[in-house]
Amino acid sequence: MQYWAQGALALGILFRKYRGEPEQIQAKLPKLVGSIDTLLAGGGYDAFPLARLPDPDELTPFVRGGFARDADDEIWTHINVDGGYDRVQSPTFHIGGWYDCFIGETLRQYEAMKERAQAANRRPPRLLVGPWTHGEFGSTVGDLDFGIGSSGAFLNYRGDLTEAHLRWFDATLKGEEGPLEEGPPVEVFVMGENRWRGYAGWPVPGAREERWHLHGDGRLSREAPGRSEPDEYDYDPADPVPTVGGAILMAPIHRPGARDQREVEARADVLLYTSEVLRDDYTALGPVQATLFAATSAPDTDFVVRLVDVHPDGRAIVVTDGVIRASQREAFPAPSVIRPAGPKPVEPGRVYEYRVDLWATGITFGAGHRIRVQVTSSSFPRWDRNPNTGEGPDSARTEVARQRIFHDPERPSHLTLTVVDV
Repeated sequence: MQYWAQGALALGILFRKYRGEPEQIQAKLPKLVGSIDTLLAGGGYDAFPLARLPDPDELTPFVRGGFARDADDEIWTHINVDGGYDRVQSPTFHIGGWYDCFIGETLRQYEAMKERAQAANRRPPRLLVGPWTHGEFGSTVGDLDFGIGSSGAFLNYRGDLTEAHLRWFDATLKGEEGPLEEGPPVEVFVMGENRWRGYAGWPVPGAREERWHLHGDGRLSREAPGRSEPDEYDYDPADPVPTVGGAILMAPIHRPGARDQREVEARADVLLYTSEVLRDDYTALGPVQATLFAATSAPDTDFVVRLVDVHPDGRAIVVTDGVIRASQREAFPAPSVIRPAGPKPVEPGRVYEYRVDLWATGITFGAGHRIRVQVTSSSFPRWDRNPNTGEGPDSARTEVARQRIFHDPERPSHLTLTVVDV
């Protein structure tokens, strides 16, 4: 939010605020540009507490104001599109990327509009998902290249993204259905096998859920866990796990996409759970969710879960990830809940069940690869650091939290993948 507001909005706000006052602009512009450059260089997020993030001349006060709002604040209900789909009368075409920071909402909105179209007997929505990041539609995404047919310039060698738009507009506005009907209503790119697949709808017909359990010896397996002691690590807000790739919308220095996680995985505050080498291709295509049974020594903390594709050469490529704030564990129980609950501090040492939304993915883990789950408590500066104190956003005090992850028959921490037959 800070980078988007400073980089995309603040300059325009400055020039509008002081229109006709060139001496004011000349005086204030260097400080604003300096704050933006600091964020672009990667070091501007270190301010703690969040209220100290730079905002020269208070040009973007809504960002700082948002830091102080809990999940149950009425402003979120006001801007929440959930529950308002009945007011949308237009046909819709939903476009997203597996490494786009909005992919979770893109898929949810497609499903909502599909239900509305079915109820009203109207044209169903269309869905197109590539391996892309936000606003970037090339074939190279992070450390991987998915082939020229994955890019928005070629789209499975059937024309570029603009032509896809035009086919939809011609059918929707002109009634020229033929070109649009040549392709299925849902087209998604499956990474790993690096090809497009077409379906009648989303979620994919015939898809099923499979659980991958975390085990005490570091295994990730579909077998139910046995008796084991919890794994432990310390999370220090003063030394957070750095953000490396993923579905991020940040300054260009923080490269998004399919990036190698081995540097992250070498840290003592990152737990790893890895499957055996896959004998056959295994395709995950749909929602991804993690269920953690965890305890912390702090009154509040965060848990981060990351899905990783381990290549035969050892590269550990991020697929998707998610985060949950312990005090907000009951804030968003289901998409249908329009007014979420407020924060609830945790009791230190008590085991809670946390459901971490990793949004969705489309990937074939190839034979010879392994599936890995990382568990940690930060990804900075993608997500703000939890100080582990339970205090408000104006506090600069931090504590080290001792985290415990359970994986036994009564507390079976696991990852849930939506899979389809290859």
